[in-house]
Amino acid sequence: MWAVVAATLGTVLYILDEKFGVVGSLTRAVFNLAWALLTFFIVPVIVLDERRSLRRQLRRSGSLFRDTWGESVSATLGVSFVFLLVALPGVALGAVGFFVLDGILATGALVGGGVIIVAAIVGSQTASAIVRTALYRYATTGEGVGPFEARDPDTVFPES
Repeated sequence: MWAVVAATLGTVLYILDEKFGVVGSLTRAVFNLAWALLTFFIVPVIVLDERRSLRRQLRRSGSLFRDTWGESVSATLGVSFVFLLVALPGVALGAVGFFVLDGILATGALVGGGVIIVAAIVGSQTASAIVRTALYRYATTGEGVGPFEARDPDTVFPES
């Protein structure tokens, strides 16, 4: 059911974008942002919550994001930044393969760069799902989970 709703909304937004030019593009961008924020916690809500109706799941996901928006945004930016740094060598390797090298070396560099980028994307998506689930647990129980538990600032750096 969830996939049907997401696909339908995506199609409607695409049609708006195509039919109404700049206004459609702006509308699509605003709705895409709103949809991304509303559905930030949708997977943990679907899996871990008792709510069965799609409407209740969307409301729950939106309210959890509203309650923890600061933590959610900073965690997402942190994960994205780390994996951007991981992907940069792949981009550099691919660029060298495309612009500098010839033949088999170019092919090897492009494939190697592509593998690094794909690995970074998969790692980023996996880490994002883990962080969102931990944030969901924090939002619903008020307690951190595992390595995401709150730490006493005095114990972060042990004395020598």
